[in-house]
Amino acid sequence: TGTTVTLISDNTGLPIAAYTIIIFGDTNGDGIISQVDMINLNAAVSGSSSSGLSDAALFAVDLNGDGFTSLSDVAQLKSVIARSASINQSTGRVS
Repeated sequence: TGTTVTLISDNTGLPIAAYTIIIFGDTNGDGIISQVDMINLNAAVSGSSSSGLSDAALFAVDLNGDGFTSLSDVAQLKSVIARSASINQSTGRVS
C-alpha cells in the first residue's frame, strides 16, 4: 500500500499517469495484512499522532467505506486477521 506506479510515454518519455497501489487492510506497505496493521489502525482511530499513516494507508483500512477510520473498521480488520472474514481487493469491502 502506498507505492506509486508512473506510466511513461514511449514517444515523449513524459509521464502519462500515476497510480497508487492499495492493498486493502495493509497499513505499512509490506503487502501482508497482520497485527502490525491492526496496531496502526488502532493508533489512527484513537487519534494518536504516532500513527503517521499516509492517506493511502488510511484509505486501505476504511473497510466500511464511510470515509473515516473507526471502531467499525477495527472490528472488520480483526475478523480478517482472525480469518473469519476476507477483504475483496477490488472493492475493499469485508465479507
